[in-house]
Amino acid sequence: MQRLLRTHWQALCLMIMLAVVLTAVQGCAALGVTAPKTIEDKILASVTAVNEVQKSAAVLVRAKKISPEDGENVLKVADAAVAGIAVARSYAKADPATADAKLQAVLTSLTLIQTYLATQGAK
Repeated sequence: MQRLLRTHWQALCLMIMLAVVLTAVQGCAALGVTAPKTIEDKILASVTAVNEVQKSAAVLVRAKKISPEDGENVLKVADAAVAGIAVARSYAKADPATADAKLQAVLTSLTLIQTYLATQGAK
């Protein structure tokens, strides 16, 4: 029973951490979090968000809140996000607007995955 409670607690903590990271990246002043301003800061925040999505998926699979197949699908989205971040990084100096647009697309996908993981973790 303690192991189950610990796993659920870990899932909840990761969900909260992921929500804070994604909110910070999107610039929610209501939480008093300063949004990253430079492309490099946005890239770093995006990488952090990907890491949190990956950790959250692993915890939810272990807690049997999502199936291993769903966990694999989440990891595929995370891999696509990493590829998108790499593209944004390649455009960062020459075309910051394109880099920023790519990062926004990455963050949109991460936000959708975070919402899915949060709903599964709450079950």
